[in-house]
Amino acid sequence: MKRITPLFYLSFLLLMVFVCLPVPGHAESGTCGENITWTYEKGGLFISGTGEMDTTPPGHIAGATRAPWYDLRDKITYVVIEPGITSISSYAFWHCHALITVTIPDTVTTIGESAFNECWALENIQLPSGITEIPKKAFTYCTSLAQLTLPENLKTIGDSAFQGCQKLSDIVLPQTLHSIGAHAFSGCASLTEIVIPDAITYISDYAFCGCSALHALTLPANLQDIGTFAFSSCNSLPTLTLPPTVTKIEWNAFGGCSALRKVFISDLAAWCRISYGDSQSNPLLNGASLYLNGEMITDLVIPEEVTRINALAFAGCRGLRSVTLPEGRTSIPAYAFKCCPDLTTVTIPSTVTEIQSLAFYQCPKLTTVIFCGKMQQLSQIQIGEGNDPLLTATWTLSDPLAIVRDVAPKAIRNASIVQCVVLGIQLLIAFFVILRSKRSGFF
Repeated sequence: MKRITPLFYLSFLLLMVFVCLPVPGHAESGTCGENITWTYEKGGLFISGTGEMDTTPPGHIAGATRAPWYDLRDKITYVVIEPGITSISSYAFWHCHALITVTIPDTVTTIGESAFNECWALENIQLPSGITEIPKKAFTYCTSLAQLTLPENLKTIGDSAFQGCQKLSDIVLPQTLHSIGAHAFSGCASLTEIVIPDAITYISDYAFCGCSALHALTLPANLQDIGTFAFSSCNSLPTLTLPPTVTKIEWNAFGGCSALRKVFISDLAAWCRISYGDSQSNPLLNGASLYLNGEMITDLVIPEEVTRINALAFAGCRGLRSVTLPEGRTSIPAYAFKCCPDLTTVTIPSTVTEIQSLAFYQCPKLTTVIFCGKMQQLSQIQIGEGNDPLLTATWTLSDPLAIVRDVAPKAIRNASIVQCVVLGIQLLIAFFVILRSKRSGFF
């Protein structure tokens, strides 16, 4: 019979201890702050205590952390935060895909970045009045969130705060708001109406991009700049009222707004000064007509006090039949009247010496150009590429007799009687040619 060694007894004892140990499971209570505890029970997460919430475990980098209840994220259906808690930390409920409702006390004054990021089932949440900022990605891709009341003292909505909230259909922005971040409401496909507070002077890049159900938009009275893709693909928006304070519309800001048919302005000079990032920046290029003080512009007369007309100023303007430019303009900028489908007549002042490239590109009905100067001035105009409608239109002088008055006196003083007769006949012929000219191009 073999002898049982002490080593065998030790091994057997260790094995029994290991077998008797409980199988580790998810912690269902713990701490998440110096004076804060949390408990999970039957789908509910209860957080109580006082002070600021801290869900960053030791050794973890804030922003790449997991809350202590992270392993329960697919079981938590509601959260109750008790009075006394003053903050919700960053990433606190990140990826809690089953979370439907959250109760937040008035003692909470701050919400951290990505606090409710990708809470797909979240339907109801009431933000306390002390919240002044909704930070970056706070509610990104909360795809079930349909309605939300923002605090009256809210000042800032961070980047991507509500990005991808596909069911969000009703939201009121408080008048205290002065900043809306990039992508803040992008992809909110159910958002139907938005009134942007007057304190906003800049609408960030992609702020409302892809809000495909948006049919009513009120821009702030002091707006200056509309960012890249800010309202791109808002393809249910039929009208737009642009305040005279706007000086810049960035690249593709209104691209894909296929339903836009009316653009309302109150100041023609301010409209002419707007700087555009590209051809899809100008909202007219979606097939819209321009309305000045409620009346559609069909016969545009630029007043002399308008000292500048920027590129793309009237590009795509539907219903525009004629354009008269004032004396003093020396150049017609690039793309200024590009793609005006109804434009038939243009009156050009005598001071114009340059028509830049594509100024009248794709204006298929342009047939008449009236020049308010002399033949010599007309011959000196430089026309850039892409202005084929100008080259095929009929050009006439606004005062056909000017050629007789300007040329005849000097020629007669230096000519014999016979030469004067010949010159007179030539001038008469030229005069009738001008009046009856139906040819293409210049005289």
